[in-house]
Amino acid sequence: LLTETIRRFDDRQDPPLKLSTNGVTTIEKDSKGLLWIGTFGGGLEIIDTNLKEPEVATSRLGFKLPPEPIILDIEIDIYGQIWIGTLSSGLVRLNADYAGYQVFDQPNSSIHTQTPWVLKFRDGGDLYIGSPDSGIAYIKQDYLLNDMPQFETPEIFESFDNKNIYSLEIAGSNLWVTHDSGLTAINIFRC
Repeated sequence: LLTETIRRFDDRQDPPLKLSTNGVTTIEKDSKGLLWIGTFGGGLEIIDTNLKEPEVATSRLGFKLPPEPIILDIEIDIYGQIWIGTLSSGLVRLNADYAGYQVFDQPNSSIHTQTPWVLKFRDGGDLYIGSPDSGIAYIKQDYLLNDMPQFETPEIFESFDNKNIYSLEIAGSNLWVTHDSGLTAINIFRC
């Protein structure tokens, strides 16, 4: 009975339940019923939940995925684009049709980190990005579709005393930030 109730996906299973690694770091569901799984060491995995029995469908779907092996966070914007925070390859944007992706890193964009490890959308709009080395930045909703979106760091974020960001949450008008020095609430409507 337990095996009929619980389905385990890991690297010890046979296909279609086999993941590339057991180090699952994040999960996000898109509008097409696909679960995007970030792993520590196995990159992106995709589970198709549209089937009677959900299965790992990464190979079957054949999407062009970034080669980064360590995925820290995944968020999906209102346009269906998938934003991927990585350990060392910057921020990745997977096109809504899954036919390609762009990498935004320090050499090729205005992002200030190679490690955007926490992502959070405000009501599906602006994308906030936290990192362990450069604090917080964001992309305005109007620029999410641009070939080269502008990463902004308002003065209030620049003056933030701790650049090692662990997580972000938005509640009301505040961006809640966890970091080495505790918890901070920033009124993002006054920035």
